[in-house]
Formats: sequence, structure tokens, C-alpha cells
Amino acid sequence: MKRLLVVVDMQKDFIDGSLGTKEASAIVPRVAERIREYQAAGDEVIFTMDTHDETYLDTLEGQKLPVIHCVKGTPGWELCQELAGFEGQHFEKGTFGSVECAEYAAKGGYESVELIGLCTDICVISNALLIKAYLPQTPVSVKADCCAGVTPESHGNALRAMKMCQIDVIEEEVPVMGKNHFVITIGRQYGSGGRIVGKMLAEELGIHFYDEEILKLTSETSAIGEQYFRLADEKAGNNLLYRIVKEMKPDLYMPKADEKLTTPENLFRFQSDVIRRIAAEETCIIAGRCADYVLEQENLDELIRVFVYANMDTRVRRVMDVDKVDEKEALKRIKRIDKERKEYCRYFAGRDWMNMEYYDLPINSSRLEFDQMAVLIKDYIRLKGFEI
Repeated sequence: MKRLLVVVDMQKDFIDGSLGTKEASAIVPRVAERIREYQAAGDEVIFTMDTHDETYLDTLEGQKLPVIHCVKGTPGWELCQELAGFEGQHFEKGTFGSVECAEYAAKGGYESVELIGLCTDICVISNALLIKAYLPQTPVSVKADCCAGVTPESHGNALRAMKMCQIDVIEEEVPVMGKNHFVITIGRQYGSGGRIVGKMLAEELGIHFYDEEILKLTSETSAIGEQYFRLADEKAGNNLLYRIVKEMKPDLYMPKADEKLTTPENLFRFQSDVIRRIAAEETCIIAGRCADYVLEQENLDELIRVFVYANMDTRVRRVMDVDKVDEKEALKRIKRIDKERKEYCRYFAGRDWMNMEYYDLPINSSRLEFDQMAVLIKDYIRLKGFEI
């Protein structure tokens, strides 16, 4: 009896197109190798193809995920170049799961069925459950390191859900992340010197420092004008419930179809996605923008949350020196920007910006110079076991 390998939606739009992720790109070589293994053994390989047309945004899926993708006949609809040469039947589908594919698997008399591809938490799990329903007595499995989800967290959640439904998960080999990978987030009172010390430390360590650069990256990724992100930068939205009810806050994932793409909530979601990607890809320092909260939701073990604060006299002096303003203007700026940051954190993270319980290393910079703060942070990094 032959085995069946189902390759789910390995299309350009899901890899490096409108819905692409670095995790999706990373699995391409492994998927290609798995296909070669099956074909070399004389087993069968088939492919599903997410397939939409120009009316996609009018569909229910398009209203919930308003990102045009996999329109038939466009380059993004095609299989990625590395897989385009493999033989195998293609099943076009206009929704997450393919009934036609499941029926095909049920009629084939296969020894087992294995699924790989994209996205673990949407189309892979949908097709795996469909095939399992059609083949309750046939082993159905998913190879984890040949799959990728919308986020690493949702990838893991989907694998756990499939295990509960008696779909075997061939565990991925998780590489041991070197202790030289970490991400520092810096919350800071205006005038405390947090931005300056973050930039100084990044230069010393030879890593990227992200502050306003986040806005440009998010604009490029989302295709939304940078001016929208600048206008909303570290400012609360206008949803009254989020402002009043502490437990209520916008979710971090996927822009909402029933909202304009440029609402503060959607802009925050786009920005959060960029922050997650940066943190997964490199050791870096990120200033503000609730990055600590965003990355906490990813259970990132390599996260170091710093908050820099100082007494008012120190802050006024530093603002006068850096911004070249008088004392009255410096005090005015401190009060305004602190208020904006406090409301921003309260609105999007649902918590008190000045609550030190949310930080690993609070630093009172009132009696410290910038280079001393950098030394303090480096000592903490070493204390946590990271190599610098």
C-alpha cells in the first residue's frame, strides 16, 4: 500500500507575498525534501491550492481577512519556485479545507496520510480534520517542521488541537537557540534618557535599535502610508470602552474587516506584527510602542524588559539639553508625552505604564550617566546567561 503526502497551499502569496512570513519561507527546503523522500519511495504526493478571484473581498472570508491573496492566474497563486517542478495532482479550493481532496484520500486505500504546508492553524488543520473524518481508521499525521502558522504561537496551538483529535504530530526538531539571541524592550519616561541609552547600547553590541524605524517598516509591510503610523505613534485610540474598562483592549492579530484599515487598532495590529517578526529574526533593542506587551504574548524566553525613569529635575534638564528648549517648554513636553504614553499603554495593553511589576529591570536614571546605564543593562544581560 502506498502512503499519501498532502502538500497544503505552498503558494507564493503565503510564503513571500501578501500573507508571507519568515516562518513560511523557512520551511520551503524541508517541504521540498519531504516531497522528494515520498516520491523516491514510490508514494503519492498531491497539492492543495488556495484559489480566489477578483470578488474575494466580497466573500465572508474576505470580510474577515481583507488581504487579497491567491487570486487564480496571478503570480501569488502559483506554487513557490522550489516546488513548481514536482509532479502531483492539484486540488483548487475556495475555502480552508478541500472536501474533494479528502474524498480523493478516502478512495485511495492508502496506508497512511501525512500533511505538510501552510498555514498550520488554518488550512493544514482544516484539511487534516476533514481527512481524518473521511478516514477514521487510517493513520493521519502532520509533520510539524514542514508546517508554519500565522504566528509561532498559533502554529503550536494548532498542533496541540490536532493531537487532541488523534492526528499524529511528527514533532519538529527544535534547534537550541544560542544564548546570544535576546530582545530588549525599553519603556521610558520622556527625558529619562531611555532612548539615548538604548541607541548607545545597540551601537556597543553591534545590533539594531528600533524606535521610529518601526513606523517605516510597518508602512512598507502593510502598504499603508507612513504618515498614518506617525500620526498614531504611541497615542491611544478613541474606542470609549477600551479607555474606560481596564480589562478590555484590542486583540493583536489580523486587521478587522469591519473597521477601516487605518483605525488606531488596525495600525497597532500591523505594527505588532512587525515587532514580532523583528524579535524572532534578530537580537535587537526596541523602544516603546508596547513592544514588551506584544512580545510577552509570544512567550518569548529571550525577552528583557527595561523601564527607564528619573526625577522631574533630571528630566527637565535633559530635555532642555537635548531638545534645546527652555525650562517651561521642557516641562510642558514631559507632561504631554508622558500622558500620551500612559494612555497608549492603558488603551492597547490594558495596564499601568508605570507599574514596575511588568518590567525585568527598572532603572532610576536620576543619578546615572548614560554610559553607566548601559553598563548596568549589559551586566543584567550577562546575569541572565546571554553572551555579549
